[in-house]
Amino acid sequence: MTRQFDYPKILLDNERFDLELSPDTMPPSTETTPQFWHHRKRHDPELVNWLSENLMLDQYVVDTMTNELSRPQCQVIGDGILLVLHGVNIDPSADLEDMVSLRIWVNASQIVTVTQRPLASLSMVLAGIDIKKCAPIEVAVRLIEKITSLFKEAAIDLESKLLDLDDALYKPNTQKGAVQLKDYASQIIWFKRFAFPQSHALEDLITGAPIKLFQKKRFARVKHCRSITLRLAENLKALQEHVLLLQDHLDHQSEEKRRRLTYLFTLISGVFLPLNLFAGLLGANVGGIPLVDSSLGFIIVCLIAVSMGTVFALAIRKWM
Repeated sequence: MTRQFDYPKILLDNERFDLELSPDTMPPSTETTPQFWHHRKRHDPELVNWLSENLMLDQYVVDTMTNELSRPQCQVIGDGILLVLHGVNIDPSADLEDMVSLRIWVNASQIVTVTQRPLASLSMVLAGIDIKKCAPIEVAVRLIEKITSLFKEAAIDLESKLLDLDDALYKPNTQKGAVQLKDYASQIIWFKRFAFPQSHALEDLITGAPIKLFQKKRFARVKHCRSITLRLAENLKALQEHVLLLQDHLDHQSEEKRRRLTYLFTLISGVFLPLNLFAGLLGANVGGIPLVDSSLGFIIVCLIAVSMGTVFALAIRKWM
């Protein structure tokens, strides 16, 4: 008997669910045994025993599905496929680059998915499938497509923001732009960290997946996702180099500003230091000071001080 589920609740928390296809509702082209989609949260204390005892999965598969840290990978083990992917976190309360891992075990009769936190790709695929017609491997392919699609959207949006920031950084006030550049650089680093391994994982899936488990159209769809992911990885590498160029531009602007300020202070010092010197001499309680009895003495001393300061400033400017 096929179970009924409260889809809005599943879409809200993604805590756990089991979708079952009974033999009388299965498509003629699929196997004669019931097919399942099981989803669990990684922090479920019963997850390890459930995977080992209920589903009788290999210990390596269980460890990979429950490890705290994960890296995109794909391995064919027995009659199934172990796939680990990372999707962008589009939760408004979270950082975009804080990517969510999705661990998948799929064979001809079942698919098991495990996440640490709710994943938008999972909810979107769950909402869009017809469980009476969707085989487990089809669910896996749709998850790959949705993860790739959201990853592409996030990378393109990031590239667009960086190009807009490029124009803004050449305007007078670049302080705010410098902060944004730092945030974008962090996102690029995290996206790039997973993009290349994810493209390799999809390549391993294409070359290693059993032909009887995949149809040609599904292979083509996965190849398309792999091509998109690899292109995004290469674009992210180029964006990272672009960020370095923009950072060099900001550093050059800061250095020029420091040089101008240093020159200004040097110029001021060149004018007033001689005045201080002559003020000290004129204030000295010593007889025989030149021009002390002349009515133009003070003016002459000031002109001499200004002249010396100007000569000194011009000399400094020539050296710089």
